Amino acid sequence: MALDHTERRRWCKEISEINKSLNPSKKNKEKNILDMKATG
Repeated sequence: MALDHTERRRWCKEISEINKSLNPSKKNKEKNILDMKATG
């Protein structure tokens, strides 16, 4: 992405907040992607 550091940090924070609101955990703690198990 062609964003400067400040814009990239803001973008990441906004996306993180959206993800937290869509996928709330019991303790509002983010899951580590490496700890997730495949479903299917």
